[in-house]
Amino acid sequence: MRNGQLSLIREFLEENHIYEDLPDKAIHKLSYLVYKHSQDRGVDLSIPYFWYRYGVLTQQPTSSTSEPSSPSLDSDEEETVNNVAEMVLKKYYSSSLKEITDLTYKDAPYEVFRHWRELDKQISRLQDNYNPFFDNTPIREEIEDKIERVYDSFPVSEFPQHETDISTWYFSMIRELDMGLQNVDRLHDVNTVFWGIFTLSVAQKHRYNMTEDEVLQALGITSFEAELKERRSLLRRLERDGLDDRFDESNDELTATTDAVIEPVLESL
Repeated sequence: MRNGQLSLIREFLEENHIYEDLPDKAIHKLSYLVYKHSQDRGVDLSIPYFWYRYGVLTQQPTSSTSEPSSPSLDSDEEETVNNVAEMVLKKYYSSSLKEITDLTYKDAPYEVFRHWRELDKQISRLQDNYNPFFDNTPIREEIEDKIERVYDSFPVSEFPQHETDISTWYFSMIRELDMGLQNVDRLHDVNTVFWGIFTLSVAQKHRYNMTEDEVLQALGITSFEAELKERRSLLRRLERDGLDDRFDESNDELTATTDAVIEPVLESL
């Protein structure tokens, strides 16, 4: 049965929204913020949601929950939730979806979420503005610092099954930096694929008022194990591509060094 309180929140958001239809990404984040702020105002709410790649995801209105419908709210509580929805929408209008997402990240279950988000944003900016003819040393140093923060804050003790994944990610990311950011797209892909691997486990562990099957349905996948295997295979493929390029680069450097030594000898003959 659908969660009545989440449906009510969505209804208030849609009624108060003054522009075009809200994108799904925004609805997830805004619904969560309405839920949290309403709770802060004394309204007892309970909605189905879980943590994943880019923060919180709420259950789609077309899916069915295993939990009974939430208790109905009285008129005063509904008015409070409606007022909160207006407030959250105003914040959305005056900022952006990215800033709204940042607000939800404050509640993320692990510190690594916030560090990874900062890294992801910087790599995305680099993709948009990358120029191979400029000195990218300062950018590389900033990215490396953020990589270290993600690595240091990763909850290995709670997710020992991802120790190899975080190591593969770390060395692949550092390798891309050492090659002078020749392939910014691959740097981005390594980062996002790894995060998709880790947050599959987060979605299983940090789900509220939802079963694992309902989370699978929300993600559009049929098995956590099968999806994890596929994503790990992609991460290893990206790692191999980086290693191949690094090997080719080393061979080119060796050839250039050899040519520099041999050329004067040939000229003297």
